Amino acid sequence: MSEKERTAQQAAPLQQGAWISVKDRLPDDDRQVLAVKQLKSGERQICLAYCNLDHMEYDAETGNHYFAPYWVCGGNNNIIFWQDLPDMPEVGS
Repeated sequence: MSEKERTAQQAAPLQQGAWISVKDRLPDDDRQVLAVKQLKSGERQICLAYCNLDHMEYDAETGNHYFAPYWVCGGNNNIIFWQDLPDMPEVGS
């Protein structure tokens, strides 16, 4: 995906309730979202999560450090899809 395509995609408004692949787009840093995690058993679960985009990883093979998204979602963090949280309901007075 070119930088121009990525910028256009990020500028597009998100449809509420639309699942987004982490291969296509990541949420803003540290913003809570609904996420789908893939378990080793093949089962999928929905969780409340956030993605830290400033997480530093180390590659022992090359000796290089690099930034990689780090998902916080309790336990297995193999996140495959995410979406914005729905709006809070309005409560009558």
